Amino acid sequence: MRRVWCLTLLLIAAHPASARQSLPPTYYEAERVFQTALEVDNRVLFQILLTGAGYLNAVPSEDFTPRLFEAIQRFQQENGFEPNGVLKPEQVERVLARVAPKFKEWGFREISHPTRGRTIWVPVGLGLTPERTKNGLSFKDPLDRLTLNYAFLPNVPVRAAFEDLLTKFHGQGDTIHYSVLKPDFFVISKTSPEGSDAYMRYHAEGTGILGFSLFWNNAAGNVSGERIAILTSGSLRASMTGARFAPPPVPEQVARTEPRRPDPPTTGSVPNQGSPAPKKGMSTGSGYFVNRDGYVVTNNHVVEACSAVGVKAPGGVDPRATILARDTKNDLALIRTSLRNTRSVSIRMGARLGEQVAAFGFPHTDFLATSGNFTMGNITGLVGMGDDTSQLQMSAPVHSGNSGGGLFDMSGNIVGTVVAKIGVKMVERTGDLPQLLGFAVKAPILAAFLDSNGLSYSPGTLGSRMDPADLAEHAKSVSVFIVCQ
Repeated sequence: MRRVWCLTLLLIAAHPASARQSLPPTYYEAERVFQTALEVDNRVLFQILLTGAGYLNAVPSEDFTPRLFEAIQRFQQENGFEPNGVLKPEQVERVLARVAPKFKEWGFREISHPTRGRTIWVPVGLGLTPERTKNGLSFKDPLDRLTLNYAFLPNVPVRAAFEDLLTKFHGQGDTIHYSVLKPDFFVISKTSPEGSDAYMRYHAEGTGILGFSLFWNNAAGNVSGERIAILTSGSLRASMTGARFAPPPVPEQVARTEPRRPDPPTTGSVPNQGSPAPKKGMSTGSGYFVNRDGYVVTNNHVVEACSAVGVKAPGGVDPRATILARDTKNDLALIRTSLRNTRSVSIRMGARLGEQVAAFGFPHTDFLATSGNFTMGNITGLVGMGDDTSQLQMSAPVHSGNSGGGLFDMSGNIVGTVVAKIGVKMVERTGDLPQLLGFAVKAPILAAFLDSNGLSYSPGTLGSRMDPADLAEHAKSVSVFIVCQ
């Protein structure tokens, strides 16, 4: 759905000969430092922050451009640095300090379109009220400062929509600040005679167009709507084209943009591509992708005591994942990673007693395989221990390390999140140890948890029955190994 992030890709900005001749000598040194002092992904993130701070009025990318050079110079001049365009660590830190309050105010989250699945950044921190519409989603500010509509319009060509909108805006007497039409997308920025601003970006999607329209009114309160528009535009561009972008910055992530420093000695606190067995002082668990934008669900008790969380997926490793939300009552946690998985789960409500299910996770990686474990069983009860209605009981064998992994039906949907197995407490109470008895948090509880955190997900339905080997392959492709330091 979205881009695959390639950490080894090095992009070198290219400029026509005539343009290069007009650039100052410091430009090339600034370009060299930018490309060598920042990791590729952090180049994008730095431009996101620079846009958020109001210095860069362009969709962030990984390239070093004359416009970015001028934006860095302007920032340096305003903040008492030599305006040479060459970044230094203390300058990056100054950008972070200036922009952090804005990102806290905006509270960006990646929101999926309910039918197309593609994501954009939405500033939900402004108190926006979401509403499902015929064509997608609408987010409205109770203070009338800002409205964002995220819509898919079927059977509407890109050019026709662009021309119709321009005709309408000119007829209304609007001032068009910027408009661009390409074969696969268009962008329009304008101001109405009353002073309200708007920005819209739509891309070709199947037989229609998918995009957003953002409206803001500074008279009702200035929320820096133009900056929001550019950042949301960049997120849609990335979602539609696979261009590099980043998850919305949060305070604990800002250190990632600092210029590269020597790597500390390896401590084993994060799994490498081979997923070695965890070392002393670490615990492990399982999880799974709930969308293709790096969001992972696991048990809260898996990450409850973590000072650092590493996540290994089929497509790579994020050594510094972020815990976004917890539900301590139902033992769920939501983790954001920098990974972009090619597959994610669908969540199906209404599991049935006796239904065949399968569990996938990473149990006992200290002596079992670190590539994952697939087991099958049946739903043996629709309530958990002590008649806990938030859980179901199943006979698929699970062990320590399975916690947080997915419980799948035979169509590949998630029907539960593995949370516990009967063990020592049962022996203490009854003197008996039942075999093949485990529990999972029900899918409706998971769905409510995701809804409460503004995260969209794909609903699942019973479809064709998968062969166990195919189901195991699917389960493995959406599952992750979690290391808690």
